Amino acid sequence: MRHRLQTSNNINHCKNTINNGGNAIYHAGSDIILSDGFTSQSSTFFIAYIEGCTRQYVSKNDMNNYNETKNTKSNIEVQIYPNPNNGKFTINLSQLEEGSIEISNLYGVTVQKSIFKNQELFEVNMQDKPQGIYLITVKSNNTTYTNKVIKK
Repeated sequence: MRHRLQTSNNINHCKNTINNGGNAIYHAGSDIILSDGFTSQSSTFFIAYIEGCTRQYVSKNDMNNYNETKNTKSNIEVQIYPNPNNGKFTINLSQLEEGSIEISNLYGVTVQKSIFKNQELFEVNMQDKPQGIYLITVKSNNTTYTNKVIKK
């Protein structure tokens, strides 16, 4: 499986092809322009999003390691298991006191939102949601942790 990650403030005039089984993520600060000639073949993973380029950017390009732990400014870990799962999974928040959890699909649509306080383990039930990849965003003490989870 081939991977392509492109990050920049502006990504312009993309005319490439993402081949069958390939993956591509475009992350830009202000705009992404896909030109005539850009194609994404079947069985590919493609996402493009605007998220402001800062030193706090959390890379979302590790598509083989779904048990990933990402954080921005500290050594605190937010773990999600099992991953992949059937829609029921646990978020380990043992190193955080309080904050919020937002789960969104790859279109950026929030499918679930919760607040936690002094909760070591947070149980999630998304069995009523379609199969796919979801982004889990945990915010606590001005720090954002972003992980992905696969619902089979």
